[in-house]
Amino acid sequence: MLLIRRGGCGIHAFRPGTGGAGVAGVRFRACGAGAGPACLAWLAWQDRHPDDVIKLAEEITTLTTGTPDAGLYYGPVHLWPLAAVHLETGHLAEAVAATRRLRDHTQFPDGLEAALTAAFQAWDQDQPDQASIHLTAALDRARALGYL
Repeated sequence: MLLIRRGGCGIHAFRPGTGGAGVAGVRFRACGAGAGPACLAWLAWQDRHPDDVIKLAEEITTLTTGTPDAGLYYGPVHLWPLAAVHLETGHLAEAVAATRRLRDHTQFPDGLEAALTAAFQAWDQDQPDQASIHLTAALDRARALGYL
């Protein structure tokens, strides 16, 4: 069971009995207009509902159009799952775009940052196979760090 509660500046999601540590040991919160759908997208990913992840990401885009720093608040919650869904379904361009949006608002640990940089460079140099390999490594690292 997962609890989602509203409080303060947003929505908090966590598993009961974890001391607020959250899903898979990670507690997350999201603020602003896209907060609810962002958390729902993360949950849809956890429950293996990729179509819902994509629909919720589209809703977030609609809700936050014209909000320059919107990704700062909820991007890490829904963009990792969105990138993973796109990568798993062979939509590499969309996976790269989602992770680029993530990087616009978040500074990542060196190993993750390096994998993302390598993926973007490969993509920009028209090397989709290499981009996919590096992006897969980045998603694996993101899972290990609790982002996904």
